Amino acid sequence: MQSFVSVSTEMSAQELVLAMAWLGVLLVVALLLPNTLQLMARYEPALGVLSKPAAPLFLLRALDWTPTAPWAVAMSALVVAAVMRLGGKSEFLYWQF
Repeated sequence: MQSFVSVSTEMSAQELVLAMAWLGVLLVVALLLPNTLQLMARYEPALGVLSKPAAPLFLLRALDWTPTAPWAVAMSALVVAAVMRLGGKSEFLYWQF
């Protein structure tokens, strides 16, 4: 009979705790922060999405998208970082498959 649980020697206890902490932080981010439709709800970003009143929390109101210079700079930086990352080494997925 094969065991479903096995001991791994590839990860130390410190790395496991760090990975679990990252998992917790990312879970909080995914569940509590607004998604793109909520951020841009004022501008009706998709068919059937109606405008909603401003978010009650200050942090969430600060995240609302408005066409301003800081948002343009932030989005430009993200685009530049993404384009710069495109030039890296890429393995051919089906090589000797």
